[in-house]
Parts: sequence; C-alpha cells; structure tokens
Amino acid sequence: MKTFLLSLILLCAGAIAAPQAQSEITNIEKADDLYKIGIAASKKGDQKKAIESFNQALYYAKLPEIYNARGIAYYEQNDYKKAIEDFNAALKLDANYSYAHYNRANANYRSGDAQKAIEDYGQALKIDAKYLHAYANRANAYLSLGDLQKAIEDFTVAIKLDPNSAPVYASRGLAYASLGDQKKAISDYDQAIKLDPKNAVTYYHRGIARHFSGEIQAAISDYDRAIKLDPNLARAYSNRGSAYGQINDLKNAAINAKKACDLGDCNLLGYMKENGLLRE
Repeated sequence: MKTFLLSLILLCAGAIAAPQAQSEITNIEKADDLYKIGIAASKKGDQKKAIESFNQALYYAKLPEIYNARGIAYYEQNDYKKAIEDFNAALKLDANYSYAHYNRANANYRSGDAQKAIEDYGQALKIDAKYLHAYANRANAYLSLGDLQKAIEDFTVAIKLDPNSAPVYASRGLAYASLGDQKKAISDYDQAIKLDPKNAVTYYHRGIARHFSGEIQAAISDYDRAIKLDPNLARAYSNRGSAYGQINDLKNAAINAKKACDLGDCNLLGYMKENGLLRE
C-alpha cells in the first residue's frame, strides 16, 4: 500500500462528524495492518494466507491498493481470471493507478490475450512515461504477435531507461534474430552476456545466431557454454549436434543427438536415423 495512504485519509477526515471520522480512521488502521500482513505472506510465497489477509482488509476498507495486492496473489496462483477481476476493481476506484493497469496487462498476457495486454501497458505508460517494465513487457507482447519492429522500438526505450538490464538486451536480440539481422542480434546477446554471464539461454540464442551466420565453431562454443551452465538444456545438445553435422563430425553429432533425445528432444536423432547418418 502507498505509504501516504493513511495520512491522506486522515487529512480528509476533518470534513466528517467526529464520531464517524474516528470510526473511519479505525477501519483504515485495521485494513492497513491486515494489508501489511498480506504483503509479508505474499513475499514469502504463502498466497493463500495473503489472500485471507487481503479479504479481511477489504472488509474494513475497499481501497485500490488492497485489490491490486490481492490480484497479484491470485496471479501468483495462476488464477488469472480472479486476478483480472481484482485489478478491474482497483481501476474502478482509481483509473490512474498505473500499477493496476500494468498488472492487469500481465494477467491478460498470461491468459493468452496479448492484444489486451498491449492496451493496458499503453495505459500504464500514459500515466507513467518512464515505466521500464511496461515497455519491456509490451515489447514481449508485440514479439508474441510477430510485430517485431514495435517490439524492438519498446525494447530500445527500455534499454535507454535502464542500460544494465540483461534480459531486455537478450529479448531485443531475439527480435533482431527473428528479423534475420543476426549481426545486431549477436551484438545484443554480447551485451546481455556481459551483464549476466551465467545465463545459459542467452549463450544458446547467441549460438543460434552464430550458427545462422555460418560461424559454426563459434556456435559450438556457445552451445558448450550453455550446456555447462545448464546440463539439461536439450535444445542446446540438439543444436550442437546439428552444428557438428555441418562440419561432417558425425560421431559428435550422434552423441549430442542421443543426449538431446534422452532429455526429450528426439528431432535430430530421428533425422539422423531416417537419413542413414547414425552408426549404431
């Protein structure tokens, strides 16, 4: 809850008859205490307890911050329908509540409605033009719809707001790669790795970009790093096997294909069997 919430209500209470004002203050204090208990529980991952506390808080005071917090708890439980209902309630009370627009956008996106998510991210950005996460998440929504240019534009704004965000560089790299601009993709992956050198997926994606650029040995090196960081990354084994196949190293191609299949990705192994490239 906003830290100034209680003081604002206290300032407004002077216009109400004294007994009623005191009653309202008491209810707000009870709601605030229960809200804090809910927030603490939510941070610990106990969403059930958090929701119970927010329910009690709402009994004493129906405030947008409490609805927003309960919506987040429902979101964490993957109950996006109830989450959206709470974010709607928060926005009915305060249409300029940027966090509620942002959170409802996230819930809509997780529900599979990227277009509605984009609209809500846009509303959040009208209220707060420097809302970094709204730009980054709207970019991901555009990316999911295949609108790569708009995704890149939003990622670029997000990078300007925070030049040290490895996930945003990595995501923009993915957008550039999808456009076929492997050079820019690799540049963004380089920066993401510089900021976060222990992210296996970024090495994997840079490996793909290098693979498509014909830099086979460099691609293999990136797949090596990805696998070292995440030994269960099946697609990295599969792609490394494919890269070995391109340089006619069928022995290593087969080893990687079998490992990938052990982890659930049998596409390369099946291809090698079908084309007589696998030596039993």
